[in-house]
Amino acid sequence: MWEQVALAAAYDAGCPGSLSGIGSLQVVFCQSWQYDDPAARLAERLGARPGTARYSGLGGSVPLRLVADVASEMARGDADLGLIVGGEALATLRSHPEPSWSYPPAEPPPFPLELDRLEAAHGIYQAYLTFALLETARRAHLGRAIDEISATCWLRCRR
Repeated sequence: MWEQVALAAAYDAGCPGSLSGIGSLQVVFCQSWQYDDPAARLAERLGARPGTARYSGLGGSVPLRLVADVASEMARGDADLGLIVGGEALATLRSHPEPSWSYPPAEPPPFPLELDRLEAAHGIYQAYLTFALLETARRAHLGRAIDEISATCWLRCRR
């Protein structure tokens, strides 16, 4: 799936065939299936030899952190082209509990939780708690009342 999406993105961007020039390849942690070395496997399928190839840990801010890391690499001149991919197949696992997907790891990997230092410093660990906190802070910053935000969300969801 990652390969197909990367190829489609390159095509949409008007540069098919450019993926062999990836300088930084980042793969977001996949909960539905563990691979032995996802970033290396994807690089091989794309014909790329990135200077940086990384498989992330698990965390709500991880994808954003990967974007920042790739942008920093590009700003430093360490990469001209970056690719960040992620995808889940949890629905597939529900209907096919024992898929025959490729390249499972020889040993189960440790749970790869990554905590943002600022989040950890403030005791923010669970998304279901933090999203409410962040939405409340956003509402207060905008000077909006709770019922105004709730009505706006309700109308948006009804469309």
